[in-house]
Amino acid sequence: IYYLALQNTYDFFQCALFKDDAQIDFAQVHKKDAAAQALVLISGLLKNHTLQLRDLSYIAVNQGPAPFTTLRVVIATANGLG
Repeated sequence: IYYLALQNTYDFFQCALFKDDAQIDFAQVHKKDAAAQALVLISGLLKNHTLQLRDLSYIAVNQGPAPFTTLRVVIATANGLG
């Protein structure tokens, strides 16, 4: 199964693509660019592995701790993709 994991730290928005239990790709962007670049990063990860959103079994989100605004971007992005 494939799944996407999203998280933010106090400095970065990070996303990783997993197949079964193994991370197969990773991307990150500075938190100030998270709102503008989150979907670009996710799209790039999927494209690199010839996957589409429908190929994902689920999207995992780390709920923090992190800055509120960045956390809101991550959760809203996951909800929108879901």
